[in-house]
Amino acid sequence: MKNYIIFAFALFAFLVLSPAITFAQDDNESDEMSIAPELRMDWINFACNDLQEMHDFYTGLLGFEEEWWVDDQYFGMLVYDMGGINVAFYRADQDLEVNDAFAHGPAYGAGPYHGYSVSITVPEEYMPELVNILKAADVPALFDEPTEVFGGVAYPVLDPMGLTVELYYPVETEM
Repeated sequence: MKNYIIFAFALFAFLVLSPAITFAQDDNESDEMSIAPELRMDWINFACNDLQEMHDFYTGLLGFEEEWWVDDQYFGMLVYDMGGINVAFYRADQDLEVNDAFAHGPAYGAGPYHGYSVSITVPEEYMPELVNILKAADVPALFDEPTEVFGGVAYPVLDPMGLTVELYYPVETEM
């Protein structure tokens, strides 16, 4: 009976999963299993100490519209739709250390912390106003002004938990 159950499960898994599995041929004609075309990232979650601070930063200063926000005695979560990926901040059940160092950015190379960062594309015409808003709110910034970096202009700042948020716009370069 045990072997029958294993066989039935294996058959079920094959029939259900096989449509999602594709076989790609490389130049060497070897079979390589890949399900990557069927996968996509939907959520990125960040723990935080204070949802109101995160809301004040991402909605109040940067202007993102929250998709969902609950912050009561039982649960706290703030969700933004960032172009098809949900970015969620949830209230941690313990005090977390706030990072005070900027992440080392691949485009600008500065920053002593080799950790996580995010980049947010800002239309070029909005960058001066956004920088003024952030300066008026005393948000820590890596540079005094938006700075030309590889492929564009960046203004990295720290969110309330110390995540490096690179505000960026691309610049076309001549080859």
